[in-house]
Amino acid sequence: MEEKIVTVINEMAEYLSVSQLKKLQEVMLKSFTEIDASKKVMPNGEYLKLFLDAKGVEGCSERK
Repeated sequence: MEEKIVTVINEMAEYLSVSQLKKLQEVMLKSFTEIDASKKVMPNGEYLKLFLDAKGVEGCSERK
């Protein structure tokens, strides 16, 4: 994620002042950190269902 932020900052450097770039970096870091902190916890059963659904999409058949 930090690599993407650096890429954005570098691309915007031509258009923004140093203080604007610093503020942009602060806002991006804060925003993306909040998103990571709010990830929901999933029970193992949901992970299993997602895995089995993905295998079904791949064309794998169920064993009986």
